[in-house]
Amino acid sequence: MEVPFFFCGDGGAVLIPNEMAGEVLVALLLHNDNAVKTVGLNMHIGSISLSEIIGLGGAIRISKMQLGDSLHKAIIQGSGLRLAERLIKGSDTSPNTSDGGSTAELNMNGLECSWDQVRPPAGANQTGCID
Repeated sequence: MEVPFFFCGDGGAVLIPNEMAGEVLVALLLHNDNAVKTVGLNMHIGSISLSEIIGLGGAIRISKMQLGDSLHKAIIQGSGLRLAERLIKGSDTSPNTSDGGSTAELNMNGLECSWDQVRPPAGANQTGCID
């Protein structure tokens, strides 16, 4: 299954069917647990349904653009993605860590960063990339 994903500002978003939401959210929470443990990075993680976005006055229009034989890009228009990001980042109720009740395991296979590590100046923060 192909799922549209977007890098937006300081984060990203993925649009998935409702029936996959629980499984994907658990995987993201496990990934956040790992990021907190290994690099001290805590991500804002949450989900909101398209029907909730529309009910709040947001709109999402999505299309798929083909660039060449093998590259496809999702194109999104409307205020819905920005609204979802604002709601998730502004929520004190969004879970940011797994509850430990899941038997799922973090799978990092296929994740890589093709950038060479650049050492920051003394006293500066270090930034990582996951692709």
